[in-house]
Formats: sequence, C-alpha cells, structure tokens
Amino acid sequence: MIIKRIKDKTAVIQLTNAKARVALFDKGSPEFLFATEETLPKGAVEDGYIRDMEAVRQVLSQILTQPDLKRVKRAVFTLSSSHIIASSATVPVMKEKKLEKMLHANMDLYFPVDTSDYNVVWSSGNLSSKAVEGAITLWAVPNGLLASYYHLANSLGLSVLAMDYAGHALANAKNLDFEGPVPASEEGTILHVAADDEHLLATFSRNGEIRLQRLMMRSSSEGDPTSLALDINEMQMLLDYYVESVDSNAGEITCALSGDLAASRDWKEAIPRDLDLHLKA
Repeated sequence: MIIKRIKDKTAVIQLTNAKARVALFDKGSPEFLFATEETLPKGAVEDGYIRDMEAVRQVLSQILTQPDLKRVKRAVFTLSSSHIIASSATVPVMKEKKLEKMLHANMDLYFPVDTSDYNVVWSSGNLSSKAVEGAITLWAVPNGLLASYYHLANSLGLSVLAMDYAGHALANAKNLDFEGPVPASEEGTILHVAADDEHLLATFSRNGEIRLQRLMMRSSSEGDPTSLALDINEMQMLLDYYVESVDSNAGEITCALSGDLAASRDWKEAIPRDLDLHLKA
C-alpha cells in the first residue's frame, strides 16, 4: 500500500465526479488523522479527468486552509477512472531493470490498447527472491489524465509523493479489499463484482488466484433499466476481454455479487439473463 511509504504528514486526495475528498496521514499511523470532503461544481471532474482546473483548485485550496492541513506540503492522489486499465501477469523473478525491459517488450500481451499514450506502472512487491516466478499487477494510465493531477498539485504548492491507481484507497475504504477479495480455497473461474455509489470493482479469479481486476465508473441505480444496461454492457466487454486475452482456458465462469449488489434484484436478474453467468450465493 502507498500509505506504508508515507514518512511525514501527507494529504491523500481523491476527486470523484461530485466530491473532493482529503485525508491526512502521518508516518507510522495506519489510520487517517483527519478527513473531510467538499462538493465540486458540476462537470469539474468527469470520470477522473479534471475538466475545470480552476474550480477544483479553489475547492482544494479552501480545504487545505483548515488547521490540520495548512502546513502539509506533500500529497498522494488516488486516481479512479474507467480509463485506467489494470492487468496482472505471472513473470519470472529477476532484477528490477531486467523486469522493466521484459514488461515494456511485452505490453501488447498485458493491455488491449496501444500503450504509447499511457504511463505504465506495476507493483512487484509480491515477488519473492526465493521463488522462480510470481504475480505482478500493472496499470496503464492515460498521460493526459496523469499530467492534469501534477499540474493541480503544482498550483496548490504540493509535491506529489505518489499516485495511487485504480482505486486502492477507495476499495479499502469500502471494505472491498482490492489486494485480495478471493478466498484461496475457491475453485474454478469466478467474477467477483462489488460496488459503491459511483464505482464497480470487477475481479476475476481462477482457483483462488486473482487474474484480472478493473475499476469502472457505475452508471446504474436500482429500478433504472437504461443505466443498468450500460453497466452490463461494460461487464460484457470486460468478460470478452478476459476470455480472449487473459485466460482462454477459463471454462465456465461463475459470478459473485457483494456489497449493495448482493441485495439488488436488478443485478441478480441481469447477470444470468444478459451475461449468461451462473450466480454464486
């Protein structure tokens, strides 16, 4: 987790379509010391992209004048956007420089897009020097999306400690456990879908091992078939990508709903009807 790298008081900032959220962390503290949020003007942020830089800057400037935050000079930004592509791969254990060269040479295997306009990062923290191979997670982040957050930080007088991609902080805050929501004892291929008010977190696992995760913006609300169809269409495209590009031997895929979705009649009916997936209790 990014939080482990914090060595001094640091503001963790997340922008949603509606809110600017700021939490204060300090070295050695697993819990935030202070947290607040303010409403953003409509259209200032859309799916992670900052559309009105000045409006966002003004809201955050006001937040950062609060006594707990006014001396903070470092920030971590949590970027949540459907334009951030997450992938995973099993790679041989090797030195970081060699790993970097190997990953860049094989980007077309990990992502369904041309990554020349993306900043690609990965987490190799799970690789053990005693193992022959291990799993890593990769993120492809649009350069334009990333640059706007650095510009925002500069305008606020903040230095960027790190970018937290694909909703780590969001998932953990919602008890979705982005790092590993899959029991190791589970057999077969399972699509886990969890949600909050604005996001869907989809996790594919096979025999208890996470194979692919993707954080997407949520369109649907209960009782609205039009917006639900948009979410189901996104899930279908992700399902097709997984079978074609990640695990062609996935076999029969079961779907497990959690969080608010577990009680949603609309989702329970749509998964078997529109995606032709069996629902796991």
